[in-house]
Amino acid sequence: MAEVTVARAQREESLTFPPEAPVGPVPQLVPALPRSLIILWAAFVVATAGFLITGRLRIGAGHMIGRRMPAREIWSRFFAFLTDHGASASLVLFVTATAIVALVFAAVAFWLALALQDAPPKSVADNSAEM
Repeated sequence: MAEVTVARAQREESLTFPPEAPVGPVPQLVPALPRSLIILWAAFVVATAGFLITGRLRIGAGHMIGRRMPAREIWSRFFAFLTDHGASASLVLFVTATAIVALVFAAVAFWLALALQDAPPKSVADNSAEM
């Protein structure tokens, strides 16, 4: 008896990849800021939160014109006004959530405003010599 071994036929292919396109700057969802602007942004956000917690506002409407009241008390009186006029708890919750979302959007808009940069000047062809 004779043993016969057969090698499997293997196909060699050279894989060619398309040439890579030049990689440009990848746009970021949240642009980076220098440390000094991050500190400014954080100070703004903390100051806004601190004012909403401990700040006092001068009332300019109603029978309390000119009286200074804490922001927390103004919000609680506003919510009491809503419930006295028949607003449901879900509506009061919706108003609260809307105010919080507006504050978050303001913080994000301020971050994006600080991240704005001037575009590099484009080279403009001088056509005045041709005329």
